[in-house]
Amino acid sequence: MLAQEGKVYAIIENAKVKQLFTKEDIPAWNERNIHVVELSQEDITQVREGDGYDMQNNRFIPPTLEQVKNDHLYYVNNRFENEIQFIKNELIPQDEILSWELQSKEASAFLEQNDSTKAPFLSILAKERGEELHDLATKVKEKNTAYNTKLFTLIGYRQKLSKAIQNAQSIADIAKVHYISPYGFE
Repeated sequence: MLAQEGKVYAIIENAKVKQLFTKEDIPAWNERNIHVVELSQEDITQVREGDGYDMQNNRFIPPTLEQVKNDHLYYVNNRFENEIQFIKNELIPQDEILSWELQSKEASAFLEQNDSTKAPFLSILAKERGEELHDLATKVKEKNTAYNTKLFTLIGYRQKLSKAIQNAQSIADIAKVHYISPYGFE
């Protein structure tokens, strides 16, 4: 079968929409190998991968509001997790992640009390780096503050979106909820 220009098709597998495609994606297919259905104009705006398909009546089964909510929550949480990982990579080198909490605690204790015995690990690190302990502790504190600020901004943003999704009364309401990175991460 040959795809037609301007048409959208769905590959149906196990009574579910496996893939949506156009002529540019899949120009031709063998009908004996895959079940393909052409989407109507109305279907194009509503049908998504993973939706059900009634094989007996040859019609798409729209997802429930709860299914769309769950799918959208998954999308928001996935975007959130990716952004958190990006920020970790940006602010905390991989080799420092294991000691990050200790560094932060020691930096705070040292800066509050100006006592190097409160920061034995940072003292060694500062010595090996050829830096003053105060300078290193200040850097650690600044990085920790920057990380936490971004982290809490993202947590609040994710919670705001999750609440909007949970409170949505229709699929159209859910479609209005978009994850737009507060930090331009895409």
